[in-house]
Amino acid sequence: MKDINLDEIDNLIDTLEGRVSNINTSFKSEEFKKSVENWREQRNSLRESLLEFWTDNDEKNKFINWWKSLNKEYRTAMILTSIDDLKQSLDLYDNYSPIAAPELQEDQMNYLLLDQVPKDESDTTVYDDDDFFKPKPTPTLIKLIQDIVDSKENDTKIFTGLNRMKLFFSDLDDPQFAVQSFLVVRSCILAGFMVNIIVLFNSQLEEEEEAEAEGEQKK
Repeated sequence: MKDINLDEIDNLIDTLEGRVSNINTSFKSEEFKKSVENWREQRNSLRESLLEFWTDNDEKNKFINWWKSLNKEYRTAMILTSIDDLKQSLDLYDNYSPIAAPELQEDQMNYLLLDQVPKDESDTTVYDDDDFFKPKPTPTLIKLIQDIVDSKENDTKIFTGLNRMKLFFSDLDDPQFAVQSFLVVRSCILAGFMVNIIVLFNSQLEEEEEAEAEGEQKK
């Protein structure tokens, strides 16, 4: 049996305690609190835009039909383009998205490509203890946009990573504040992601209409 190196364990504990201390300091800073307010304002603005679009039944049905008409490769391109745009527009996206928006991570993204989650991977699936840190199947893209419009993206039945988030911040001085802050970040990321998808949809629609108009002129 390999000897236990107590010095290594002490160093590891010191490192972990140092990280917690650094995170505590960051969350208590005025800069972080201002960032949360900025995210909240962005979230509200993005949700308002999304709500305006989604409550227009004509636009909603056009979007749903458009999305269903796309093949997997094209859907993937739309999703990746939207995420790339988020990285440019949202501060520290890469730092926050893994814990705040697991739906947009590479190992979960395939569910966004589907029209419906397979029955054998629904909420009735039994998960082993070892799967605690692995996100459960995320909603399809159409389901996700409806959840955001309904302000339900952070509900416990929808955000299956909430318990992981709470555990992640459990050692902080004020874990509740950290969780609530990251839920604001989560809403901002997801709403921004969907707005970007809709912008891409509108751009393609405009291109098709322009091409159709040019075709009519040539007749």
